[in-house]
Amino acid sequence: MVEPGQVGVWGHLDSLPVSRLRAYARRVEELGYGTLWLPETVGREPFTALGMLAGETRRILLGTSIVSIWGHDAETTRMAAMTLAEATDGRFVLGLGVSHPHLAGKLRGHEYDKPLTRMREFLAAYRSAVYKGPMATPDPGEPAVLLAALRERMLGLAATEASGAFPYLFTPQRVAWARGVLDQAAADAGRPRPLLAISMPAVLEEQPDAARDAGRAYLAPYLRTPNYQASWELQGFGASDWEKPGSDRLVDAMVAWGSAQKLRESLAALHAAGADHVAVIPLDANGVTEHLPVLEALRPNFTCPVCGYPGLFEIPWRGDSPSLEVCPSCGMQFGYMDAAGGDAKRRLEIHENWRATWVADGMPWASTGQSPPMAWDPATQLLGLTSVSNQD
Repeated sequence: MVEPGQVGVWGHLDSLPVSRLRAYARRVEELGYGTLWLPETVGREPFTALGMLAGETRRILLGTSIVSIWGHDAETTRMAAMTLAEATDGRFVLGLGVSHPHLAGKLRGHEYDKPLTRMREFLAAYRSAVYKGPMATPDPGEPAVLLAALRERMLGLAATEASGAFPYLFTPQRVAWARGVLDQAAADAGRPRPLLAISMPAVLEEQPDAARDAGRAYLAPYLRTPNYQASWELQGFGASDWEKPGSDRLVDAMVAWGSAQKLRESLAALHAAGADHVAVIPLDANGVTEHLPVLEALRPNFTCPVCGYPGLFEIPWRGDSPSLEVCPSCGMQFGYMDAAGGDAKRRLEIHENWRATWVADGMPWASTGQSPPMAWDPATQLLGLTSVSNQD
């Protein structure tokens, strides 16, 4: 399965005309994010939009998050997914969801019933659907499939019948719960560890009232949605929290806001809770989801102390606190492979030994899912290491 990277970008992108949409995708890739996700609502059709962006990008993964099973039959979905897999040389990820009663019923004319059963049936039909179109060379294989999952049984289905889950509007505590459910379901079924992706609405604003106004503008459509209300109740919120315009408590839990450092801390909290991938939703003052200054502020610009790779999203070690990030260049995971019982000297030795092994192996790019930057030169990267320090 392709790796979406540790941090990606999610957005409706409907505020951008086509020319700016193309430029936005190119910039997201240039900034070093791992995946660009498009949802399906009542704007651009996401398969078509991602097909357009496939030719504008070279490295970044492109994914749907999510398309509704009520809006596409399984055959059409498989045709679209396989076409995008070919167009992107395997850089496509399919996100599926059961959506919501008002969207499936009022908007699309379906009867919204037994969502878990309908998703299970859809996945079976998707896997058996006939596709005879051409494939990229070399064949990238089947696109990964992630399910929008808020409750335990849908998470179990994501672990046993798909590649993982992409829940929405979760606290770090709820992410940790979801990680446990996914891992247990996969272990019980003898399946590999599922991918857990999560989104993080983010406002680059330190003034509380202005930040919360942006968060409320973004959350407004979700406050009346029964599926999210039920999810929030399980996370410890009540009707007074989702009553319009939404309580400060709910907004602060669902939307990260503050300085760039504060946003990075929110990212780190979601990763520490068990998220493999966090998709940043960059909000402007009006809650619009394609605000580049947020992404510019959060761009990966920290250096790996092992190999000199300059594109880490977080400081590897902040005092005694590790980022848990994996360097895509050399493969070191900070806080796991170099924990060293809190011994800084021993950690340095681990880094030196890892570096020596990596160099002896020919300095290979470690990530199997994230491609190296264009014109990547590990030798030059390593030469710059001695002048850089990421330790607080």
